[in-house]
Amino acid sequence: MVKNSIFISLLIACLFLLWAALFNGFPIVYPDTSTYLSSGFELETPADRPITYGLFILLTSLHGFSLWGVVLLQSFVLAYVIFLLFKYFTACRNPQIFSLIAIIFLSFTSGLPWVSGMLLPDVFTPISFISLFLLFFSSKLTIGERIAVYVIFIVANAMHMSHLLINVLLICSFLFITNITFLKKHLPVIRTGKLILFLCITFSGIIIMSSAMSKSKHIFYMGHMVENGILKKFLDENCASQNYKLCAYKDSLPASADRFLWDYKNSPIYKMGGWKECDAEFNSIIGQTFTKPEYIKLHIQASLSGTKNQLTTFNIGEGNVSFGKETMLYQRIEKFIPGNIESYAHCKQTESKLTLFSIFDWPYKIAVYFSLIVLIFLLVLKQLRNRTTAEQRLLIVFTFLGIIYNDFVCATLSTVANRFACRIMWLLPLLLLMIIFSNLSGSQKNKL
Repeated sequence: MVKNSIFISLLIACLFLLWAALFNGFPIVYPDTSTYLSSGFELETPADRPITYGLFILLTSLHGFSLWGVVLLQSFVLAYVIFLLFKYFTACRNPQIFSLIAIIFLSFTSGLPWVSGMLLPDVFTPISFISLFLLFFSSKLTIGERIAVYVIFIVANAMHMSHLLINVLLICSFLFITNITFLKKHLPVIRTGKLILFLCITFSGIIIMSSAMSKSKHIFYMGHMVENGILKKFLDENCASQNYKLCAYKDSLPASADRFLWDYKNSPIYKMGGWKECDAEFNSIIGQTFTKPEYIKLHIQASLSGTKNQLTTFNIGEGNVSFGKETMLYQRIEKFIPGNIESYAHCKQTESKLTLFSIFDWPYKIAVYFSLIVLIFLLVLKQLRNRTTAEQRLLIVFTFLGIIYNDFVCATLSTVANRFACRIMWLLPLLLLMIIFSNLSGSQKNKL
């Protein structure tokens, strides 16, 4: 009976997590959705991302029967790990009800439904955070729950190249924190061997990602150098003595990383022959800049500046524009999921009517900044600390680090983009809701 009620509450949570997609009339799509579709159905690793999410689409769409299966399952997994957080890190007697209330609230005050209802692996970033925390710090997970969360973490970690580095940074941070003598008495016992095990599990993602990483890491980082003016400075100083192909374009470099990476008509990448042809030259330039103190300083400054900008850049709906019949995305949906093409052709996004998301930007920002301030007070003010448990404070620190590492990795190795922070900032109001509900439940228990 209890299991049935939990399952029903998770399904109801999915409806709220998918309300933006349901309103749209089709799962929300993004330019990268096209590549994921192609990689999954053609079973080929793209040059710029792992094949994992493509395979996830292939399997959960039942080999092209319906893309609704994809967003339904990813939303269900997200609702499940949120439920486990409430179950093991709050005093709530009915964690399925309180986690559902939290999801309903966040569905209308954050970018959560755009993350969970979009055909993109971004939803697996918060899933990997939460599952990693559960495995670290919850000793009360049942055997079945533990197995499920291990599987979820392994899959989520392999969904996006940024996840591997983010999770390694998180694990190393806690490996360091748990060995600081004066902090040990405030922390749950975490064996070093367990942390090393998670490092090994996280690094196992390289098996899946190595092909894409070898093909694309130099291209993405060069985009970062273009956007921050580092490449222009290098070419100005070295083109007279070194015969780089890029020298022909040094005075017409795109202003942004996006244009450098994806402007097929004007970007030097494609004028030079494409990603593969640029490999040796780009690696040579990047390598040289990391041997000179002057450029190392510029790299550090660009990374810190990008991270700072990314922390405040999380508007909803970036890239969720119309993709009509002339686009590759439309053609691939028609090719791989022919039964869905009619609903896709007439959904609000395709007809350029999906403009609703812009009205949620301010509620999202208010919820995030308000939650951030309150959570910091709960950590630093002694008179407020008794409102939280040691595990909840640890979760706050873990989440702060996860957000910083996410923004650092994305801004440093790629570019600053709204979607990179939008996918995780809702975790802050989630934490505040957990603490509020936990205190309310604790008060009720004391009265009884």
